[in-house]
This record gives sequence, C-alpha cells and structure tokens, in this order.
Amino acid sequence: MSTAIQLARFTEGYDGTNTGNGTKWQEVYFAYQNRRVLQADVRGAYLASYGDTTMPCLQVQLGTVIGRIPAYETGLNGVPTTAREIAKLSGKSLRELTNRLKNLVGRKIWILITTVNKQNEDFVASRRLGREIMAKVTWKKIAVGATMPATVSELGYKSAVLDLGGVEATMRAPEMSYGFTEAAADVLEIGETFLVKILHADQETGAVEVSRKQALPSPWRDCASRYVKDGVYWGTVSGIIDSGVFVTLEPGINVFTYHPKYGQVYKGQKVTVKILSIDTDRRRIFGSIRNDQRGNNTAGMTRHGGYSAR
Repeated sequence: MSTAIQLARFTEGYDGTNTGNGTKWQEVYFAYQNRRVLQADVRGAYLASYGDTTMPCLQVQLGTVIGRIPAYETGLNGVPTTAREIAKLSGKSLRELTNRLKNLVGRKIWILITTVNKQNEDFVASRRLGREIMAKVTWKKIAVGATMPATVSELGYKSAVLDLGGVEATMRAPEMSYGFTEAAADVLEIGETFLVKILHADQETGAVEVSRKQALPSPWRDCASRYVKDGVYWGTVSGIIDSGVFVTLEPGINVFTYHPKYGQVYKGQKVTVKILSIDTDRRRIFGSIRNDQRGNNTAGMTRHGGYSAR
C-alpha cells in the first residue's frame, strides 16, 4: 500500500479522503444515516441568522452539496461549546470569533453530518463530533516510539500543532528538522502531511508530542563523505542569532559560523563557507563565511554591508 493511501486514512486536512467533486445529495444523506465521518472543504466563514441569534458559521462543501457548521461545533480551543453561550457574546466578540473561523477557510476538515434538509438539499455538521469519533480510533494506534502520519494544522513561531486523526499533537522547532530551524514556517506548511515519531502521549490529559526529525533518515550518517575540513562549499543563510550565523549546505546539514567581519549577511542569502571542523557524532560543523562573496547580490559587498560597482 502506498504511503499516500496510508496517510489519507488518518489525518484531518489530507485530501486523499475527501468525497470529490462528484458527490451528490444521495451520498451526503447516506453518510448522515450511517454516521459516517467525511472530509469536507471549508469554503467560507460568515455571520448567519441562527434561530433568534446571530451565529458565526463555517460554510463547508461536499462535492456539489453545501452545508454549515455553527461555531460551537467547530472544536476550536477556547470557543464556546453551546449556542446559548455564543448568544451572550457582544457584537465585537462575534466578529472576532468569525475572524478566528477564517483560519480554517481553504482547508479540509473532518465532519459528522448532524442535520439534513431534504427540501433544500443542504446540511448542518459538526467538526467537533467528527474529530471525537476519529480520535477514538487514533488513540488505539498512538504509542511512544510509534511512527504515524500527521498533518500540520497550526504554526507558531517555534512550534506547530499537528493532527494525528482527531488528536492534536505538538511539535517543537528542534524536532522539525535535523538542521537549524529559526521559525516553524521556514520548514513546515499548513496542510502538509508527513510521518512523525511519537515522543510522549497521555490520553488522560490529551497531551501528545511528536518529532518529524526522528522519523527521517539522518543526513549525518554519510556527511563526512560529502564535506571535508578546509573545503569551501556553497550554502544558504538559514538563521542569524546573536552569536553567529547558520548556513544550510543541504536539508538537515548546517554550518555554524561567527558573524563575518566585513559586511552583513541576511536570511536566504547564498554564501560560500570554509569548513574549519566537523564532528559527525555531535552533528556539528563549524566554519567561516568567506568575504569574497559572488552572485546573489553579494558581489562587491563592502566592509560596511553596502555594495560597490566593480
């Protein structure tokens, strides 16, 4: 079985399990009758008249059929879980909640259809219930040391939230890649699906921590055959901190250098580095950025970080 097919079965946001553009009303009604969890496309977020109140909702689509999810059924952390609680919110709070729902627009989410309208051929659904059903299955598969698929659902600066199939997991920057990770968005994208290794799991608290790095083959195994001491190599500046600069030679392999004496470098800049030492056991390479940079807007850089025509 292919990896893509395996991944498609488990995580929210992976598009292998959506019902497709050919979905018709009969299929939606069948899913409703059989309490089948589906993945739907989120098409929009809006304020809708909902009974006697105004309710923030998601508009979702299954093929050609449109439905909605009221805010209290989105399953988002910190969102009120009843219509009564949302009815008490101020106009400003309702608008803020609607803006938060917009973060789901363009994504695929698990849903359980809770109400159908045969006359209008539309439906009301719950992401919360869909995820709860999927989570029961997922927790049976979660074990420390196990490898399983995950889909990125939220990005922080130094962390990410991933979906394991109705179960949320946290991944911190050092576990995203073998190389230096300055920001999660540098190496991950929302909706991206890949394999992770379970580092910690507590079903009672719902806390799960995972690592993408530990599910990948290490690029350091044969690193010494590609890079040697005193060699000069072309790389990309991937991080700048107070003590120095990280230059990526290839995914997962970084050289740490002190700040160059002449000129400044910037993230994304192409530079050449001389390797001064390699320690494959500790996964460390130390080097220096050469001052005679060429190409990628570095030609003619002066000691003040400016440029000269030459």
